[in-house]
Amino acid sequence: MKEEDESPVLGGPEQEALVQRLRISLVSGPWTDGEECVRYVDFPLRACLYDLHEAIQEAIEFDNEHPFHFFTAEADGSCRVSVPPQIGDEPDRETIDCDVYEDLPAVASVPDDGRHGLFYSYMSDGGDWIFSVERAGKPAPPVPGAPYPLPIDSLSSGPNPSQYGRDFDDYAEEEDAFSPPRRETFRGGRDPGEDLIFDEDEDDPFGDRGEDGGGDGGDAEIW
Repeated sequence: MKEEDESPVLGGPEQEALVQRLRISLVSGPWTDGEECVRYVDFPLRACLYDLHEAIQEAIEFDNEHPFHFFTAEADGSCRVSVPPQIGDEPDRETIDCDVYEDLPAVASVPDDGRHGLFYSYMSDGGDWIFSVERAGKPAPPVPGAPYPLPIDSLSSGPNPSQYGRDFDDYAEEEDAFSPPRRETFRGGRDPGEDLIFDEDEDDPFGDRGEDGGGDGGDAEIW
């Protein structure tokens, strides 16, 4: 006698209680050096896309202070369609309503046709950070007592991307990066506590030093 299939009914309560392992990979961003950044997260089937946004932010240790949106596309970025479609192909970061993602299931939004993928775009001031979201394996029962979404650090690889840019971070860590302006002391009768006032010419804030004063013409990088 053939045994009955005891797997959870698709869409039923047992199915909704399962978790899906997701693979989240950095595709592009304002400050990247080609380093791999892959994170794995066990994610409840019943959770929404807004929950996925927060899980990604936590996994890469971003500050969650900018708008975001999701879209589907082929691997090469073609056939791009916003999720949901009504937000438009190029959402405006000033007007997009991210609360719409509270009503959209996350895992069900990840295509499983082998051609298209789900992408997450974090719209920061420096530019968009793009991450791909893929299913890794089949849904499984949750670990009793474990908090979900659950990052799987043992499978993740690569450093977290630098949300504000490594050059700024390195500069900020220098010993005198934020020291107050240096005060000059002269013996020509000027008050020693007075700030040194340079030529206010807009093109050359350091006066004539650039051409014949022994300076470097003001071409040096600040950092």
